[in-house]
Amino acid sequence: RLKNRGAEVTANVLHPGVISTDLQRELIPEQEGPVRSTLVYFKEKLLPGADSGASTQVLLAASPMVENVSGIYFDNCNSAQFLVSGEGKN
Repeated sequence: RLKNRGAEVTANVLHPGVISTDLQRELIPEQEGPVRSTLVYFKEKLLPGADSGASTQVLLAASPMVENVSGIYFDNCNSAQFLVSGEGKN
């Protein structure tokens, strides 16, 4: 309805992803051991930091590249396909 009224509104959706921040501090046990080592390695080496983790949100909020793009799903700064629950199952 907004489009019919001449409003310039776009709406897209994104996958926020997982990033390395101190929010995970409560998930990592304080006691040294294999579980702690694995979780610390995963957090520090495999997860992107907050700067790169926010790139898709910033792209959709501020980039002229998507100024007239609407109704698209984005993941890692790219348009992507998604499956509705139950689709693609044999």
